[in-house]
Amino acid sequence: MNCTNKFSKKYKEHILNYAKNSSETTLYDCSELGKELALQELSIEEVVTLHQSCISDLGGLLTEKQVIDSFDLLIEVTVQQSLWLKREIELKSHAQMKVTQQLMYEKSVISSFPDVLIKLSSELNIIDTNEHFSNLFPQKNVTQKTDFLSIFEHKTNILHLCKYTKDSKQRNSKRMNLLTAADQVFPCEVTLVFIDNIHQNNDGFLCIIRDLSEILQTSAQLEFAHQMIHDAVSYTHLRAHETDSYLV
Repeated sequence: MNCTNKFSKKYKEHILNYAKNSSETTLYDCSELGKELALQELSIEEVVTLHQSCISDLGGLLTEKQVIDSFDLLIEVTVQQSLWLKREIELKSHAQMKVTQQLMYEKSVISSFPDVLIKLSSELNIIDTNEHFSNLFPQKNVTQKTDFLSIFEHKTNILHLCKYTKDSKQRNSKRMNLLTAADQVFPCEVTLVFIDNIHQNNDGFLCIIRDLSEILQTSAQLEFAHQMIHDAVSYTHLRAHETDSYLV
């Protein structure tokens, strides 16, 4: 049996619980699952596949918003998985091997995560990015804090989010607009996770950027379709009323 299959039922339960009550408490309840996945040595790719499979199986039980929100659960599980894997590495490996395996794991997270990922130092200098970032900014060479801030339409928004995340030591999200290499603006959800000792005993951040363009476009199309149906029904009732009045 595929190793991910035995976690499918439990993962679906977490998704449904979070859909009913998307609180921080409910979200943190899934931390133990991240530990189990780490101890089973599942890769990030397998966890992402597990998440997508569970969302697909749940089908019509979730609204569009609940599907979007479920990615918060994926982030929490993989972050906890990363922390527990780091602990296992520290217990089982020598110092140099620990560092090497941890960096390889972090690289796997960065490269395979479905959203844009940016690993930052505490000074907001860019340590690493994943392929999604390179696709979005193919001509942009980003290493410094100024480079990172330049991708946002309003720099004060991301600076405030960084400060609040560092002070609270919790994950925080905010809707923002990004500027592509061609200076095109598109909406996104930016999530910051504060991580201790991200690189050579320095604190840092994991920045997750989710493109909302397609989701918002789909929502707008659905709203337009609903309005058309409402107008058509209202017009039919009006015509029926006028016909009845004429017959009387």
